[in-house]
Amino acid sequence: MPAAPRDTSEPSVTAAGVEARDITAALRLLYPHISLSTSAQEDGTFLVRMPEATARYWGIERDARHAAAWLSRNLPRAVEIRGVRFDKRVTGNRALVTVAVSGQPRPADPGSSRGIPVYATVGEVIGDFPATRPVRALIQAALDGGLRPHLDPSRSPHGPRYRVLLWGVGATPLTGVLDISETTGRFAEAWLSWGRGPETRYRQDQVGVVRAAITSARDLHRAETTSPRPGRGGGIHNTSALANLDSPAAVVTAGSQSPGGPVPSRRRAGRTAGAARQAGQRSLR
Repeated sequence: MPAAPRDTSEPSVTAAGVEARDITAALRLLYPHISLSTSAQEDGTFLVRMPEATARYWGIERDARHAAAWLSRNLPRAVEIRGVRFDKRVTGNRALVTVAVSGQPRPADPGSSRGIPVYATVGEVIGDFPATRPVRALIQAALDGGLRPHLDPSRSPHGPRYRVLLWGVGATPLTGVLDISETTGRFAEAWLSWGRGPETRYRQDQVGVVRAAITSARDLHRAETTSPRPGRGGGIHNTSALANLDSPAAVVTAGSQSPGGPVPSRRRAGRTAGAARQAGQRSLR
């Protein structure tokens, strides 16, 4: 009697150390108050059901790799997003997200400076979120200035706004948050800080001052990258000292949730991010 063929199939998802409940628990850390469920599928993947608005902030269509990194940071294994479809037949519209255990190494923690994505265009930063021409110009200047603009995976606590996070590097980096109306695409508010300096809040009518700050950061970045001074450790390219510091996203996302429910106060989000940077820098002395 011939021997039975040896099973060469991939190990099950459960054997890999990730179960449906683990994915739900990891997403709950980002979005604690949304309607959410995860189920295992026959092919070894998982199907996550969540509100469409939350999925939009999570960024599964805008940057699936970065979205998966937010999920992987709280799982025993790295995962990847295989696809998403939307069910508009239900009230509020649902996103059906397919997640699978990844064979790739664990990505850098998106809550650290090293895990912040580096985009090339404004479209890569904001995806399908609206932005007026002046706002797009702000984000473009931030890209040109090495500020690594990227979106917070949660809505702003100050209304229906999305948040563009800035996280510069160098001797005196500019960091902060830009709040943009998710309905009109207009600048709404900002919190900015230079290096270890205090955070400053800018209202809607102060967008010119915000533009000047980002433009100054861009010009400084260009000067340092084209004519680096000796003895400065490579100037703005030296990010090793910041690698273990929390990014603005890691700070302002803590305890946050998706659109639709009450959001804990994060009025001083930028200041908290600055405090995290200062603490990290002191520890590196």
